[in-house]
Amino acid sequence: MSSDTMLVDTLARLLEAKSRPADVQAAEQEDGWHAALWRELDALGLADLDNFDPEHGLSDQLAVLQLLGRHAASVPFLEAVMIGQWLCRQAGLEAPPGIVLVAPLDPSGGMSAAKTGDAWQLAGTAAKVPFARAGDRLLIVAAGPDGPVVAALDPSGCTLARSANMAGEPRDTVRLDGLRLPASSVRPLPDSVTVAALWERGALGRAAMMAGALQRALELSLQYAKDRKQFGRPIGAFQAVQQNLAILAAEVTATRAMVDLAGRVQGGRHQRAAVASAKARAGRAAGIAARIAHQIHGAMGFTDEYPLQLFTRRLWSWRDEFGSDRDWAQVLGTLAAAEGPGGLWPMITAAGDR
Repeated sequence: MSSDTMLVDTLARLLEAKSRPADVQAAEQEDGWHAALWRELDALGLADLDNFDPEHGLSDQLAVLQLLGRHAASVPFLEAVMIGQWLCRQAGLEAPPGIVLVAPLDPSGGMSAAKTGDAWQLAGTAAKVPFARAGDRLLIVAAGPDGPVVAALDPSGCTLARSANMAGEPRDTVRLDGLRLPASSVRPLPDSVTVAALWERGALGRAAMMAGALQRALELSLQYAKDRKQFGRPIGAFQAVQQNLAILAAEVTATRAMVDLAGRVQGGRHQRAAVASAKARAGRAAGIAARIAHQIHGAMGFTDEYPLQLFTRRLWSWRDEFGSDRDWAQVLGTLAAAEGPGGLWPMITAAGDR
């Protein structure tokens, strides 16, 4: 695949038909995620990492995530494909059929693994695991005696406590109480895959989804400003509203630009700086955009019948997942300081250097 018109148009048509506001609300009220839509994505080949061209794979995945965010699609593409299947590939594990999820994704961990004879024993708790209830297989990243390990297991071996974020999406707690696994199910986390790298990958994917949600908030606001009339003319004709719409459009454009840049420089020397910039920018934009969009819509924007709240609730939820804008701003500042005197400008202008 490549991130061309065919990929974008095919997925966009599917989401227009299958992820309408009513579909999103129905999924939220049922099990928190849209299983039927996931099956449609699977039928298109979008639920399999191997179907993405290695040369353009990450750009394609970010394009998919932006569209999913633009349609508030509650499916675990980021968690299962961009993180779960990718970790299987990096760790030399065979990716089983179905949804493969990783827990925990927080760099602070929460899981431990101990060797007991010819087996392993896993214990600990991972909170707010996205879509854990939907997983067919779990990859547990745990602290082992000689470094991090990854263990593949059936979710039935875990205790699962259901919860959700502000958008109604599954954010479950996974608990292991001394689960024993054969040695064949546990292996060291490769040197090429750190927990921080998984977190970084999640942050980039979430920023892409936020870019899509921001785009939809802008579109809804533009249409409402055109349709809503006050004092005999559309509210979009008033200068104050026009100024707010311009600010909103600028936030959307800046976020999309940073996500696109971060996708292009993966593997480069300044990859982490680009991801930090994208997630920090998306987090900042989320607050500004949600405030402006709701100001333009007035009380209408908060009603269940109107779709704006589907996107602003996601923006408010996603901005703190995989690190907040403050967290990533601190990372970016640390990276800039490490470049030494005069290093900031080269870091910015040479973001694609490997």
